[in-house]
Amino acid sequence: MNKCLWDLTYLQQRAILAPTNEVVDFINRELLENLSGEEKIYFSSDSLCQSEEESEINMALFSPDVLNNLHLSGLPNHKLVLKVGALVMLLKNFDQANGLCNGTRLQVTKLGKIVIEAKIIT
Repeated sequence: MNKCLWDLTYLQQRAILAPTNEVVDFINRELLENLSGEEKIYFSSDSLCQSEEESEINMALFSPDVLNNLHLSGLPNHKLVLKVGALVMLLKNFDQANGLCNGTRLQVTKLGKIVIEAKIIT
């Protein structure tokens, strides 16, 4: 299986369809476990923008625990675990002229401290 993950033609001709985010999370964990190499964990921001008024109501409604446990369609989870070779999909239009738009599939080639390098496979 690991050999297939580096064959671009193999990857371009396949997709996994899943009915719920829970199934997607399960499949992602299983596939990541099959990749060799070290995991890198990335976390989302979990605090209010400093321009927002810090009130007790805002802090109660938007505490880090609440923000970190949100699992919404189209919104990345708080914790992202990746390895080199993992397949990812863009959820936002970054550079449409160069093919970096919502739904573009990529394969991770390098994991930096705050930047992920990947090559387009679709």
